[in-house]
Amino acid sequence: MSDATRQRLPQTHQPDNTDNAGGTTEPFSETGDTDPQFESISTVDAVHRSDVELTFNNPSLICNEHIDIASLADGSLESAPSSRGFPSGVVVEAEGIDTEMESLNILDSPDFVTVSSKVRSDKSLVDNETIIHNTTPAAEERGDCLVGEGYGEQQGSRDTSGIATSYTSVTNSQTPRTTSEFEDRNGEGDAGHSGPIPLNGGTNIKNGNEQDMEDDYKQGLSHYHGEGVVQDYSRAFEFFLRASGKGCIDAHSKLGYMCDHGFGVAQNHPEAMKWYRTAASNGSAESQYNLGVMYEEGRGMPIDYFAALELYQKAANQGYARAQYSLGHMYERSFAMMRNYSKAFDWYQKAANQGDAAAQCSLGYMYRCGLGVEKDFFKAVEWYQKSAIQGYAKAQYRLGHRYETGTGVDQDLLVAVEWYRKAAIQGCVVAQFILGRMYHKGGGVAQDYLKAEEWYQKAAIQGDVRSQCNLGTLYQHGRGIPRDYSKAVDWYRKAAIQGHKTSMRNLARMYMDGLGVTQDYNKAVEWYRKAAIQGLVKAQHDLGVLYYNGNGVPKDISNAINWWEMAIEHSLKNGPVL
Repeated sequence: MSDATRQRLPQTHQPDNTDNAGGTTEPFSETGDTDPQFESISTVDAVHRSDVELTFNNPSLICNEHIDIASLADGSLESAPSSRGFPSGVVVEAEGIDTEMESLNILDSPDFVTVSSKVRSDKSLVDNETIIHNTTPAAEERGDCLVGEGYGEQQGSRDTSGIATSYTSVTNSQTPRTTSEFEDRNGEGDAGHSGPIPLNGGTNIKNGNEQDMEDDYKQGLSHYHGEGVVQDYSRAFEFFLRASGKGCIDAHSKLGYMCDHGFGVAQNHPEAMKWYRTAASNGSAESQYNLGVMYEEGRGMPIDYFAALELYQKAANQGYARAQYSLGHMYERSFAMMRNYSKAFDWYQKAANQGDAAAQCSLGYMYRCGLGVEKDFFKAVEWYQKSAIQGYAKAQYRLGHRYETGTGVDQDLLVAVEWYRKAAIQGCVVAQFILGRMYHKGGGVAQDYLKAEEWYQKAAIQGDVRSQCNLGTLYQHGRGIPRDYSKAVDWYRKAAIQGHKTSMRNLARMYMDGLGVTQDYNKAVEWYRKAAIQGLVKAQHDLGVLYYNGNGVPKDISNAINWWEMAIEHSLKNGPVL
């Protein structure tokens, strides 16, 4: 199949006109005078092919009929005999067929009415091969259609039949091709594929329509990125829409992304899915990946990890690095049924070798933990370094931790602080907490409570319970900042509600002493008990004291002893903390 043809889409202007199964909602005519109950599909096949194979994604089309080109040329099949398996009324016509072409393979079906072929004498191209498909009520009731389902709206509706299709351009159709079309004509998968469709759009043949298509797509990119023009997402959307109507695959991908994220148009996940599906079914790795993300995250549909995995696999097989990373992540982090550290490592490595920063970071983590590969701290640092240099915050934090602990690299607190700072500036919560702690304690930097407060605050606002607790401590004791019991209580409460044991105990003590709140022994007991039940030894000890003295609870020496014994037991097991 020519590269130019592979880069073209059905001439579709709006994806809304396709139904959930991928079939067209309106019949159309190739010639303009076709009976309205028929659909006409034009195909263009490959250069220098000695035969043409039309295999459509329709379970009802099961008879692969082999026709001799010579018999077509002399008209012997003008009225096909039943011995050839054709239904009555099928007419096969031929004009200018080069007798050097040996055969024409077509599928037999009651739904085929006419097959017309025109072949140039140089065998270079099949110009116009028209199949008129009868969309009778019976066919519609069966769900038959020349174009497969692709990915349906609901979970489980995806076409997994694996029936190969080999038509390459659908004229005036609004139905996308199916994902199974990516199989080659011999059923050998990617072996017969000309390679992934370029993600920069355009075609190699610059006839008028194709040149216009490429110009519109490039204009869309310029307005999207603000290159040479003022950035304008709305104008970008308009240009991509024009290009999509002329058959540009990548324009469909961009339209899907813009609908998905609300750039230049109101966010609309169902609309995004339609654009993504059309491009994905035509081989766009970018859209296969983005559609996979929607399935994995449940955006506009129920979460479907298996659908996501399938789409990531298709894009990853084309070498799309983000899909390779996502595939690795699913194998690493998924539920046990899908978890496979060896596969995760392999896909991370493929993406990492292409320079994907997230994959490089994850590969470092696999080496650090020995997941799918032998543990190797030095290789972990190597991959963290590659990722961190690209600005990936998680890798910067992890590299900082390697330097702080001296694991896989010589310990260097100053270098650790710098990597933590880079990650923290990007909003990495863990790095913000650690940087706050280092300023709080004076590790690797001069002790500075104001800077500690600053970084704790950034992480605390993002919900980090350790930062919330430590920020409460700074306000409670007024270390380097004005003492503020009310703020201390507020931050302790935020962390305690999230289940942070130390914050529960600290909040209980504030109620015991009436600091920042009205003194309330009952509230104190409530929070001490929550922390004690979670195994916090200090809270178990304090709760025992309350029962011994009868503060907030009836005096109960026996219960007090029980809590103290529990505290001692935990202390012996985990080390003294009192």
